[in-house]
Amino acid sequence: MPDLPAAVLSRALAHLLAGQPWLQEKLVPFAGRRARIEVFPFAAGLEIGADGALSPSARSAEESDAHVSLSPLAAMRLLAGDADARRQVEVRGDAALAGALQSVFRELRWDVEEDLSRLVGDVAAHRIVGGGRDLAAWQRRSARDLMQGSAEYLVEERRLLASPEQVRAWSRAVDTLRDDLERLAKRIDRLSEED
Repeated sequence: MPDLPAAVLSRALAHLLAGQPWLQEKLVPFAGRRARIEVFPFAAGLEIGADGALSPSARSAEESDAHVSLSPLAAMRLLAGDADARRQVEVRGDAALAGALQSVFRELRWDVEEDLSRLVGDVAAHRIVGGGRDLAAWQRRSARDLMQGSAEYLVEERRLLASPEQVRAWSRAVDTLRDDLERLAKRIDRLSEED
């Protein structure tokens, strides 16, 4: 009997792969091979079927051909479509299988609107997902505006930070001083050679 995390993970991945059959086809050459997916604190052993589908595997971690590890935050970011989170996925083991799994996970997307439309209908799903996107965009804009406002306050009002123009002017002054010192050193060398 497979454990609960493996069953849940395999069902979730099977659902996502069913919506993207071209990704499932990438796993067909690896039929019968096993992979272990670790999302702390859970781990699940999965076996690749003849059709490229993933099913729970009762085999131990040592018997897996490839291991995929990621944090819960990275998993959530991946499901949300954050491309930067892919760098936090660690894949090791059989190079060909690991490469295929990495390729599949890199392209795997969750069509939230499609799944939601089965529950509430197409129009409502479209509006809910659109509202979620708008909320996320508003949060990003608010965070950016807060950071810009804080930086402006620290630069202009409190004078705790240097402005970009002040930093550029200081950098130019340092460059000029360095060049002047190099010219002075060369001049001293020439004068000492003449003596």
